[in-house]
Amino acid sequence: MSPENNGGAKIEARSPKPCIDLVTLVELLTKAIPPKNNSGTTDKLHPDYRPAFAFDADKNRLRICTSAVMRRFFGNKDFKTAFDPEGGGFVQDLPTSGYGFRMRVGGTLKEDNRDRLPKALDQLILAIDAALPPETQLSALLLNEPEKQLQELAQKTGAFFQNKAHNATLVPIAFPNQDNQNNPENKPIAKVISASETIDADNYFTRMSSAVKKHLENQGLEADDIETSLDALEAENTRLESQLNRFLTFLDDEALARVRLLITLRIMEAISKFSPTKHELLVKYVRRVKTFYDAAKEHIFEVDLSANFGIGGQFNLSESLQTANLYFCLPVWPESEAQIFEDKTINQEKTSFGVVREVSYHFRINGKNPTAGKFAFEARLDKIEKELELDNEDSFFDPKTVTRSLSQLIFLAVVVPSEIMESVTVRNFSSSVQQLLKDLKNGGKNAVKQLIVKLQECAEKMKTIASSLIDVINTKSEKIISQVQSESSQQFICVKRDIFEWSRLTTGASENLLVGSENPGRETVEWFKHIEVCDTPETPGLLFSVEVNTQLSEHNLITKGNPYSIQVQRILSEHLLQIVWLPCDFKNQENSWKYERSINSSEAKNWILPSAIVVEYEAKTLTRREKDKGSEENKQYHAAVVAAFEVLVYCCLWHIINKLKQEVNDDFTTLMLRLHEQEKESDDKDGDSYVYAAAQTLEAILA
Repeated sequence: MSPENNGGAKIEARSPKPCIDLVTLVELLTKAIPPKNNSGTTDKLHPDYRPAFAFDADKNRLRICTSAVMRRFFGNKDFKTAFDPEGGGFVQDLPTSGYGFRMRVGGTLKEDNRDRLPKALDQLILAIDAALPPETQLSALLLNEPEKQLQELAQKTGAFFQNKAHNATLVPIAFPNQDNQNNPENKPIAKVISASETIDADNYFTRMSSAVKKHLENQGLEADDIETSLDALEAENTRLESQLNRFLTFLDDEALARVRLLITLRIMEAISKFSPTKHELLVKYVRRVKTFYDAAKEHIFEVDLSANFGIGGQFNLSESLQTANLYFCLPVWPESEAQIFEDKTINQEKTSFGVVREVSYHFRINGKNPTAGKFAFEARLDKIEKELELDNEDSFFDPKTVTRSLSQLIFLAVVVPSEIMESVTVRNFSSSVQQLLKDLKNGGKNAVKQLIVKLQECAEKMKTIASSLIDVINTKSEKIISQVQSESSQQFICVKRDIFEWSRLTTGASENLLVGSENPGRETVEWFKHIEVCDTPETPGLLFSVEVNTQLSEHNLITKGNPYSIQVQRILSEHLLQIVWLPCDFKNQENSWKYERSINSSEAKNWILPSAIVVEYEAKTLTRREKDKGSEENKQYHAAVVAAFEVLVYCCLWHIINKLKQEVNDDFTTLMLRLHEQEKESDDKDGDSYVYAAAQTLEAILA
């Protein structure tokens, strides 16, 4: 210890990193692969005695009975002992989250797993290989003439498949260099607006901690009390899922998104300012959006359609208008996109670091939605109408979906120039919106239907607004960029002092040091009340601020060379392998076991090719039981079972595909088909949700 550092040693205990015990899971899974020895008169159909694989030489099917293996896995007497949370559990060192929050962990193994896992996986693969029936002919699973097979599949299922060549014309484009950018022959075919965004705080916590210390000193607190407060703050910062860390993430995400929202508003205001009189619709549209945004700061626009749409029909629209997400529903509007990469810089005084991000601003221009085949405005209205289920009297409404759809509908009704609010002005804007909300409340579903119909009649107006936007950008872009740059080059995210629960902080409380909400989903809504985005850091009650500098620039794209044509056609491999996920079920009736395929599986027979690997799964083995969902033990057991299912299917398919590659010299394409019985919207308690997640994941990593 140096003489200067005579304040004593400081010990800092870091929170253990959440991890999973994958080795124990793989070892137990390995034991579950072979069936138990069936001697005597024991029921041979019992899951304990059913082999993991069965090969049907007549139908060229290799069946993987995952449910038998899974039942042996969690039926093992060591299963509950191994994953009991008292002994660490499957997911270890995971801090307890508050009610209503979800926590995700993955990718980090338990400390001893790194060295032990390769050997454990080798043993699992050996067990899988030994379980394959000796009569299995893997090469018989491959189908020749893939194009013919796909055409026949299309005919059986009423689909269309034609692998023909398609023509495409490519136009080389580039940014002009300094030598030719003023060449009149280089007419721009597109413009790119980008921004260099510099955030003068690479560590929000350091900025916050310094501000807290200064504030407490100004309040006249004793040095010991200040140290206690700062220690409590530091302890919260080290906790991965603490409220404090959620707030720091909020500053870098939602708060910064509001800065970018303001820039999009100023871009559109500049476009409106330089629009000639022939683009009157565009000017009205922009004015209404900006006026609505400003009005929401001063007025509460309370929506109450709960009588028709449940609790999701009652919300404060003003809160949504202050967040960037709502503006994504506008069919004509700029949209910011931050690039993945960022740099660190130091300021001129060399006193602090900043983060530099490249942000591009591109425009939505009411383009065609490729899925719906309609323009964006019309497709958005169709989606809202579908989500609100206006013609279904017995609908069960998801509150979040209802709130989002109604917010978007009312927002569009207010900002799109139409007869809905024909006589609205800046002066009577708030009262006109309040009247619209009152009419909707009184009219219920019928009023909502009429609102959608009236908006659908504005489709041509929205096309006109989009065309006007394109015209103004093409002719006035330099003026627009200059105008926005003069207004938005410097902004501040100002955090107010009342964000803190000072009484808790100064007594050294261990958590919840910031204001919050009893409803976890409204936590960020509450935080937005305690920050402001300003042009100068002069907000009353300021604790600290984060400076954001934005340097806008415009770039033209020009053609470089002559257009040329190419032909594109999918090249199919020599062979085709199909993997089918098929729901099955074990049933115990009067002490007699039955193993059956789904009663609906016959309806999907046309989707299955003449040869296939069939992954037979039992959704109920993955279902989270409602009565046990709050139990810490059952959370651990369920997590282990779901993970084991994915590991089992992946290792089986990986090993079979590897063996096929060794047997067959030619390439083959693998197709995956998942059959299920539950609706797509099944929740996370239902086993089908986990089968869906497994299939999606394995399809990606086996590709």
